[in-house]
Amino acid sequence: MATRLTSVDPDGVLYIQLAQALEAGDLKQGTQGMGFNTYPVILMLLHRGGLDWEMAGVVWGVVIASLVVPPLYGWVRRQFDDRVALAACMLYAVHPKTIAWSPELTRDPTFWFLVTLTLYLLWRAVTEVRLTWFLAAGVPLVLTLLTRFEGLVLVIPLVLWTFWRLIALESARARLLLGAILCVVAIPALAVLAAWVGLGIPLEDLPLRFDPWARFQTWLAYMVGGPSAARAGLNPLLPADVAPMSLREMLREFFPIMTRGLGPAYALLMFGGIWGWRRVWARREHQPLFYAAIGVLLGIWVHLWYDRAICPRYALLIVLLASPFAALGLLGLVQRTAQLAEWLGWGTRTRIAAAFLPVALVAVVGVGDAMLGNRRPFALRKLAADWGRWIHQGPWSAPMMVGPVGMTSIIHFYAGKGRYEVFRIDMADASEIARLVELHHPDLLLVRTTRRIDAEGCDELVARMKLRGFSEVDPVPRPAGSDPVVVLVRGDAGARVASRVER
Repeated sequence: MATRLTSVDPDGVLYIQLAQALEAGDLKQGTQGMGFNTYPVILMLLHRGGLDWEMAGVVWGVVIASLVVPPLYGWVRRQFDDRVALAACMLYAVHPKTIAWSPELTRDPTFWFLVTLTLYLLWRAVTEVRLTWFLAAGVPLVLTLLTRFEGLVLVIPLVLWTFWRLIALESARARLLLGAILCVVAIPALAVLAAWVGLGIPLEDLPLRFDPWARFQTWLAYMVGGPSAARAGLNPLLPADVAPMSLREMLREFFPIMTRGLGPAYALLMFGGIWGWRRVWARREHQPLFYAAIGVLLGIWVHLWYDRAICPRYALLIVLLASPFAALGLLGLVQRTAQLAEWLGWGTRTRIAAAFLPVALVAVVGVGDAMLGNRRPFALRKLAADWGRWIHQGPWSAPMMVGPVGMTSIIHFYAGKGRYEVFRIDMADASEIARLVELHHPDLLLVRTTRRIDAEGCDELVARMKLRGFSEVDPVPRPAGSDPVVVLVRGDAGARVASRVER
């Protein structure tokens, strides 16, 4: 396999595999676990256009993330004004997570674009009461739902904006209601009809995703103390001895990750804008986006309770929904800085420079965080990619691998052969890893510390595996900052691999 300029993360591996299945005509495999999703389809089309899988993801991510700016500016400008819209776009452009994740093979930049486009079109549809805008808004709304399930919260502003506009109108009420109904019903119905007639997919086999609803229902049953509540929320993929997270555990996990996702500077501006313009925030046309953000938070909370893990990326939808008030917070800070400079008696040029100091600081903090904050994860991904290429050239025809979740899927992708099983670093103990070894008889085993295995326990586990016929190797130079992962190779292959490494 040719050396790449970058390496994909575990999500990128999944999306490439789904896109490859779709390209091969395997709809069932191409929608497995996610339902029909727009992002693998986009990767497939770009690959057919001649781009490498990784390059397709990088190019698309950067382009579509940049295209978020026009609909974001148009929506905020129409709901607020030009200054707020310009500040909102600037904050989006320098947000550390939008910078860091734009070139990644992930569906999130596509989701950001579809969300902002839907909000822009919905606002125009409701305020101008035109059926064409409602129909136009229905297309990105459906695509948003097909990209990420939490896009469902956009129904909240559609319903509430329509309701408040209905009350305010003295005429054209029937057209407004018809437009809202067409937005929700017409495009999904046409999509289902196209899948049923055009693609020949039976209605009962339509690849739709409903598992988040099942998780919510399970969480709700657990919260009200329904039958079997003690075991209600356990993910079947987790070890059986793992109990549901306590409230303290969830808060300890929830707040740091959400703070990382929002970005500390952005979060301060957002809350400052909401407080400083609380009367504006309380107006009925602005409340629907707040309720949508609450819906997103609830979804993240349920996901954490069910899966015991969340990602900072989930907070980016809140960043978009709250962008007008973060912008107001920044503009308020600029105004106060200018007033302070004037009170100090500074000259005109100095006052102008001082007024823009908060903007410069936010930009420097955001870009700096994006550039420095991802070094360790990228080092781990690069190491996994190098190991995968090493395995690809090794003596195995179809190696079986056992290793930590995330890293092992990347290794398998670059190896281009074999199978793998994973353990979670927040769950697995030594007995769980030993059980996987006994069950799958791996050719390669990756051992690292977890929340339940400290460094001493990791050394003891490696010693036990060596007694079972494994040999320790260090096949490639490790980049600075990479995690201390031990690579073990089974049996005769171990001696052959060790000799290759020595040469």
